Amino acid sequence: IHVSKKFRDVAVSANFEAGGGCTALFGASGAGKSTIINMIAGLTVPDSGRIEIDGALLFDSQKKINLPPEKRGIGYVFQDSRLFPHLTVLKNITYGLKKGEDRRKAAEISDFLGITPLLHRYPKNLSGGEKQRVALGRALLSSPKILLMDEPLASLDAVRRDELVEYILSLKEFSIPIIYVTHTLEEIMRLADYLAVMDGGKLVKIGETLEVVNSGLFIERLTPKEFGTVCAGKVLQSGSNGATVEFLGHRLELAGVFLKADQSVRFRIPALDAALSLEKPATSARNIFVGKVLAIRLNQEIADILTDIGGVSVWARITRHSIEEMNIKLADRVFITVKSVAVAQHIWSTTSIKGF
Repeated sequence: IHVSKKFRDVAVSANFEAGGGCTALFGASGAGKSTIINMIAGLTVPDSGRIEIDGALLFDSQKKINLPPEKRGIGYVFQDSRLFPHLTVLKNITYGLKKGEDRRKAAEISDFLGITPLLHRYPKNLSGGEKQRVALGRALLSSPKILLMDEPLASLDAVRRDELVEYILSLKEFSIPIIYVTHTLEEIMRLADYLAVMDGGKLVKIGETLEVVNSGLFIERLTPKEFGTVCAGKVLQSGSNGATVEFLGHRLELAGVFLKADQSVRFRIPALDAALSLEKPATSARNIFVGKVLAIRLNQEIADILTDIGGVSVWARITRHSIEEMNIKLADRVFITVKSVAVAQHIWSTTSIKGF
């Protein structure tokens, strides 16, 4: 994807390759995320550039190639489901299938998405989450080479969002690359294998999700509560008292969470909830790591300290008074105490538990 489009107020441009899995386009409103996927879909014509998917050239400004949307082999799920109100769910999802085409696939996808009981209803009788599952079914039935999703969870409540996330995670069975537009950190953590950051109409960074979210460029976009370190791990065990997560040879004890053993997870260690000390603290805390100070960033009354705990970089945010009082310096050995309750509020499963 190598495209540019100039509007009155902003110029939107991006140059990147998206492989398998889910690539999230992240940025504030007006950053150009939706414009990029609309250019991929053929709904917006770039001023210049080239779009190629799976060896097929969809757009090339120099060669005067611009395939219409219906010829591109792309599935699109919008923020508002855009179902045909006068058609039943069955007719919505099979819209575009030629007469005589195999309808067995429609039945399989309906079962997969849990919409079989809804097939004879009309959109006005569906909940928001049900509408989005129907829209997803319609997109999948087109046998797309790639799936575009433009903030499909934005209009849903928390319960429906969690439900639809499970179905999107399960799409890995279909091995269809996804480009997913969002401005929500939680959706990135659960869904994205790769992350592309948009700012002011330009793509400013792209890479594997953890690499990007822990980069300085991304961190600068976070609120004080969001600022911290994101890690990936696997659940070793889970019970009524909480769970144990292993990450890069370390173990993290979490209270108040109920996870499934062997689940892959991502979690954030909030910098505000990572306490530092020069001596091992006498505390009942279960999560105490030994680290080394890599960097110190001073900002008015705040000190952000980057530590290494054996291959994992962890940020801690303390007051300038505290760092001066403890006289913490670069390369010092420090103890990092991580509150398990705080991390438990910022942990996301990256594998579906629906068992599809």
